Amino acid sequence: MVGKQWIRGARLGNGRFGIVYLAMDNSDGLLVTVRQVELPESAADEVERARSQTLLRTCETEITLLKNLKHENIVRFLNSTQDAQYANFFFEYMPGGTLASLLEKYGAFEESLARNFVRQILRGLSYLHDLGITHSGLRCAHILVNNTMVVKLCGPRMAEAHDLANPEESIFWIPPEVIRGSHQWSTKSDIWSLGCTLIEMLSAEHPYPKLTASEFISEIAIGGMRPSIPSDISSEAQDFLGQTFEPDSERPSAVDLLNHPWMRAS
Repeated sequence: MVGKQWIRGARLGNGRFGIVYLAMDNSDGLLVTVRQVELPESAADEVERARSQTLLRTCETEITLLKNLKHENIVRFLNSTQDAQYANFFFEYMPGGTLASLLEKYGAFEESLARNFVRQILRGLSYLHDLGITHSGLRCAHILVNNTMVVKLCGPRMAEAHDLANPEESIFWIPPEVIRGSHQWSTKSDIWSLGCTLIEMLSAEHPYPKLTASEFISEIAIGGMRPSIPSDISSEAQDFLGQTFEPDSERPSAVDLLNHPWMRAS
């Protein structure tokens, strides 16, 4: 079982929910990622101890959910262990990093590549939604890719440790009904975020590049403005995006979008 004997390697990222490292299982050489969260009893003072307790509870809640998920487009949780200083959470290693890192290195994706990624994301979302689970953090920084271009969703807290962008920017993927506080996050909220994520893939920018976070919140509070849909993509892709930005009660489901003509194109 992964985690009994392992060697910690390079640091891949860090965030509020622990530090993520590349690791190798000593028994078979399998490369994995490990998220390490400091145990409360190892903290330097009461403030740090309270913080560690909160982080550990949050991570354990997410792990309880992730360990029961089995889908080709969901990052696999492998095991958890504890040593004198850390709780260690092991996940499959995705050597391609995040879609956001690919955008940063190579620029915006061609429409056909974006469609391939969105199709896989929708399959993962459909699986989650069938189980009554929302992702609640969909964006390119929270989607991992392997070396054969298979993409996998991971919990926002797991992905956050790979996300080196300003955390404030995540506001641009949140739908109007959640920003205003009129609705809690729902499966339809994930669909809005999917549309924002597709725009991100096609433009290599966040969905509202001309607005600051505070300007965005003000605009949403007034009128719930949609992101601008790119004009240089196919009419089918434009229609697909338009549907993701409908009012929440009219937004299609993940299954509906998998049957959209744009998704059926090769």
